[in-house]
Order: sequence, then structure tokens, then C-alpha cells
Amino acid sequence: MMRTDTLSCSYQMNTTSTDFSRVLLVEQEKFFLAKQAQEPFGEGCRIETMIQTKTAPRMVPAVMTVKKIAADELWLRTTHEEGVIDQRYSFAPGRKGKLQVTYSEQSRFEQQKTTYSFMLAALFYKFFFNRGVKKRLRYLEAACQRAGTNEKNGENRG
Repeated sequence: MMRTDTLSCSYQMNTTSTDFSRVLLVEQEKFFLAKQAQEPFGEGCRIETMIQTKTAPRMVPAVMTVKKIAADELWLRTTHEEGVIDQRYSFAPGRKGKLQVTYSEQSRFEQQKTTYSFMLAALFYKFFFNRGVKKRLRYLEAACQRAGTNEKNGENRG
């Protein structure tokens, strides 16, 4: 059952958990480096960025922190003036040899009024959330397949 404070989307990928984990971490590291991360990418690494919240059509300053990197999960926490967003990629073997990847965002807010605004907005936002997440996961799946092809051809060995 989906919690009212959490948006979640799952996708079946043609890749392995090892390849997905490696590609996901490389992509996330690129994002952190583009935002001028001051420390090596890994658990505890933090960046300052601007985000658009789902409750207001404006950009707000935020701090994104890598909370956990595991064999089957990446957890990022973004804190901003209205509250906290926990973003998780979790993955496990799926059906027919595919990888089941679930991306979720759990939002907690400082003010109850903002929580209610989010719950109302989430009803409408869910469609766009799913579409955006599936586009991102298809991109990551294609990157996994390119990485797998490059490895088979003797590239990316380091």
C-alpha cells in the first residue's frame, strides 16, 4: 500500500544488479560533481543545490546528502526550507531474469498545511512523476546495456 507521503514507481530492466548499481553510482557522481561537490562521492557526501518543490512553483535552496550506498539500494536525502525528501533507488531480481528497480520519494514537511498541500498535489502529480521516473530508468537501463557492451568489447577496464 502506498503511503500518502510517498511517491513510488517500479520498472523491470534488462540488466543485472551489478551493472545497474555501477551505472547509477556513476550517474549520481556526475550530478554531484556538476554541483561542485567538495568531497569524494560516497556516503556522507553533500551538495548545495536548488530544487522546485511539489507544493510551490518556485526554486528553493536545498542540501542533498548521500545517506546510504548498498548492493541493492541508493538513498539520498534532500533537506530544504519546507522539509525533507528521501529519495531511494532499490533493486532486486525480478521476473523472467529482469531486474526490478523501484524509485521512491518520501516527503516530510515542517508544517501540517504543507503536508496537506503535498497530498493534494500528489494526486495530480503522480502521472507526471511516473512518466519522468520511467524515462530516467529507461535512460539508466540503456546506459547499463552500453556499459555491458563496452566491457564485452574490452573497454572500461580499469
